[in-house]
Amino acid sequence: MDHAGDLHSFASAIGLKRRWFQTGGTMPHYDLTRGLRFKAVRQGAIEVTDEQLVAHIAQWRRIKLGPSTLEEAREWLRLTGLAEKFRTSIS
Repeated sequence: MDHAGDLHSFASAIGLKRRWFQTGGTMPHYDLTRGLRFKAVRQGAIEVTDEQLVAHIAQWRRIKLGPSTLEEAREWLRLTGLAEKFRTSIS
């Protein structure tokens, strides 16, 4: 699921109301009860570990907010492959 529309369609299919969508806090999401989570997985949702969730939130924040330190900016450039491209264009 790559787009908000896909998320909302999936949420609706498992019985969530659009007004329950949360945009504040760490990242846009729906909170799920244990029963709804089980239903979502049965419908094709992919379970993630706590570590995967934290990494996903961090990536989302970097994309939306941008790097907050020089070191984060360097790491972002390295991870996206832009560091090498930038280095080549300067040479």
